[in-house]
Amino acid sequence: MGVEPITGILTESQATLEIDALLGEIAEHARSTETERDFYKNVLRRIIPALDAHGGAVWKLSRNSFPKLRCHINAPEEQLTGSSETRRSHDQLLECLRESGKPAILKPVGHSNGRPGPKNPTDYLLFLCPVTRSNSETTVLEVFQRPNVHRDAQRAHLRFLSAVGELFEEFFRNQRLRSLESQQSFWSNFEVFLRRLHADLKPRATAYLIANDGRYLLGCDRLSVALFTRKCRIVAISNVDRIDQRSNQVRLLERLANGVARVNEPLWWDGATSDLAPQLENTLEAYLDESHVRAIAVLPLTLDDEESKARRPIGVLILEQFSAPKDASIRRRFELVAKQSAVALANSIIRKRRGWLGIGGLVAWLSKTSRLFKLLSVLIALASVIVALMVFETEFTVEARGALQPLERREVFAPSNGIVQEVLVKHGQSIEQGMPVAVLRDPDLDLDLKRVLGELQTARKRLAAIETQRIGNAATSYDRVQQFTQLTAEAEELKESLANLEQQLALLGEQRDELTVRSPITGTVTTWNLRKLLLTRPVVQGQSLLSVSRTDGPWVLELDIPDEELFHIRNASRSVSEALVVSFTVATDPGTIYQGGLRQLAAAAETKTDDQRTVAAIVDIANEKIPQLTPGVSAIAKVHCGKRPVGFVWFRDVIEAVHTFWIFSLGNLEK
Repeated sequence: MGVEPITGILTESQATLEIDALLGEIAEHARSTETERDFYKNVLRRIIPALDAHGGAVWKLSRNSFPKLRCHINAPEEQLTGSSETRRSHDQLLECLRESGKPAILKPVGHSNGRPGPKNPTDYLLFLCPVTRSNSETTVLEVFQRPNVHRDAQRAHLRFLSAVGELFEEFFRNQRLRSLESQQSFWSNFEVFLRRLHADLKPRATAYLIANDGRYLLGCDRLSVALFTRKCRIVAISNVDRIDQRSNQVRLLERLANGVARVNEPLWWDGATSDLAPQLENTLEAYLDESHVRAIAVLPLTLDDEESKARRPIGVLILEQFSAPKDASIRRRFELVAKQSAVALANSIIRKRRGWLGIGGLVAWLSKTSRLFKLLSVLIALASVIVALMVFETEFTVEARGALQPLERREVFAPSNGIVQEVLVKHGQSIEQGMPVAVLRDPDLDLDLKRVLGELQTARKRLAAIETQRIGNAATSYDRVQQFTQLTAEAEELKESLANLEQQLALLGEQRDELTVRSPITGTVTTWNLRKLLLTRPVVQGQSLLSVSRTDGPWVLELDIPDEELFHIRNASRSVSEALVVSFTVATDPGTIYQGGLRQLAAAAETKTDDQRTVAAIVDIANEKIPQLTPGVSAIAKVHCGKRPVGFVWFRDVIEAVHTFWIFSLGNLEK
């Protein structure tokens, strides 16, 4: 709803009420948490039409700097892009007003009457209201008014702008109060962050803590940590348990971190790349195209001393925003977090290096006496350990996660588009096959039914009228015979129309019967809170409405096996004639280990939500041994793949990594 001018013909009480209402609206904005720009825009949108003015602007004035335009609506073009002389005169006018600190009315150019002081360079009557924000900063509210405003109205407008200026002061006070509260909360959380940061001296654990706790502390969307060895490598990303180093986004982020680490200068980007080095600009644009972030900051992690600053950084801290960029305070907080993170990472790296130096010192001490004997003893012991790892065998298992589910379960789908009118079952209810579970309503179908019924009723009435006419008009003359013939033909047409309408009505009735959704199997409803989920909700054909499971029948364990483990399971399956044994525990009974048999493996791998490719598997279980069976309960399983050497079982990841590297290295040599 627009703001009506208050300069019309109003009684004093009406004008007072309108002004109070307008000031009340501005006061609500002053007490809100909106940004300065939004507050200025909302104020100008109200006072300009209320004063029937041409336009308005809000300026920010600081000592030893030119006035800055913070917001304007319909301001004269010369104030923004006019000649340098006009801009200079207007800037001097604002500076004089800042020094005086009092509201003022200035007549247009050519109407100053030779009075000393600042001149109005515009063709409008200027209303200026300064608001002191701090000792060095002043905000000026400027309104561009028509020159022919009456003197009494001018004074009223100036008093109104003074009242608005007081609301500006209230807005600034509320801003300062919120800033102080935010700072107090930040320092309290920062103290907790520091205690946790320096409690662990493991580099990777410290990096994870920086990424996750630092993101919460800064309020950003994502925080990443890269450590520098020969090059920067991403070791921690907030809210990410496992980093896929092969993903294109991680590689581009590491390339950007390497570029910033080589320059050893912070990178701040919120939309402009004009001040970046060309190599950094190209790398940054490639990452922005991949990640679609709105703002990014990359800070090298260096210590404060000059020697550390001269060396390469120990790592890089990366802040990302996918929403609108935060306020300027996040920059100072990010620099503070980066400074403390650099100290913590440096301490953890030094501790790790000292551990390796301790082992080296022990070897040096051993070599001082009886070097050959001690060397032989170490070699024999090492060979014995290697032989033992290769000779002795132990049980080899592959771990997977999954869930318990009834073997027979079905989804109930919507047969057509419509709105759920009734939900006839509830969670946990036992139902029979073919039993109605929900009733849909199709508004289009209802309209068609009403239309056909109306046409049918009309046709029947018309047919009855024609029959009455035929009986009453005996064929005694030529005209009567002709009329009787016409009525007979019209009656036949109506009968055919009635037959068609009755067929349509039957088809529509069948469609309405199909809107009653029925259970495809006998079982138990497993979908939670059906009425809240479905009632009065629009659905489309094929949409899943609820799940029905046969909980009193056989159960299975559905596993998601990582695709890299599929090779071992298939090899073990080929070596035995029976199904592989699967041991598992369920969340409802974690202290008991149950067993089942691997029945089936999926023919293709699928990608889960965490970007890990897995192969589905079904395990037959003895469900009568498991208490409190609940559909979807999580389980941790181990697939027994026979006996393997102890060394392979313990160091399988290392062996497979070396094997893969060796194969690719030989392939490159052959090429």
